[in-house]
Amino acid sequence: DAQFPQQHTRTHLNYPDGGLGGHNRCRNADGETAPWCYTVDAEIRYEMCDVGQPWQHCKQNEVPLATQQAGAVQCLNPTQPPSGPLPRFEAACGNGESHADVCSRTCCNAAKAAAAYCANDEIHSGRHQDYKMKIAFSMLKQGCNSCEAFSDFFGNAHLLDGLGLGSKGMYRFVDSFGFKLLVASFLIMLIMLCVIAASIARYVWQRRQYAMPESAV
Repeated sequence: DAQFPQQHTRTHLNYPDGGLGGHNRCRNADGETAPWCYTVDAEIRYEMCDVGQPWQHCKQNEVPLATQQAGAVQCLNPTQPPSGPLPRFEAACGNGESHADVCSRTCCNAAKAAAAYCANDEIHSGRHQDYKMKIAFSMLKQGCNSCEAFSDFFGNAHLLDGLGLGSKGMYRFVDSFGFKLLVASFLIMLIMLCVIAASIARYVWQRRQYAMPESAV
């Protein structure tokens, strides 16, 4: 906010959200092409500042998402042969027929890696989900259900078996996003019904509290 040697209106009072208070470093409160500052030289009013990219000195979780994605591990790289977590997952677990492949720690580790990089991949998430379900059913058939990457699937499978609903189609539905959305909708409806019931009970109680006794009529 100093007005010497340069008088100006770029003050914290005029730009409360511009980051002007408490320091004398370069800033860009008025939307210039780059940060700048007034100088202490009466002949030079202001100078532009070279402060690098906005995220250059930030922590990893503060780097813009697009920048992280550009340098991130891809679910599937279109090399020859294809590389990445998804091809490694498919190579480690095979066609799902071999107990040695499906129930191995190598298969489980590859499944966890693929889940981390492929679940939100717009291009390859469908291929990953289809293969994951295939291996999940194979693990269930082979009797190996200790892999952490399939814990939700195995939990749902055991629940459905207990209810006598252990079909392959039902397993696939329970492991889908649609089932999770259905459960969430049911819970929201249940909460709304509880709120409505509580409101009705409160209304009835208030009517009884303020009702005029017959003896007073």
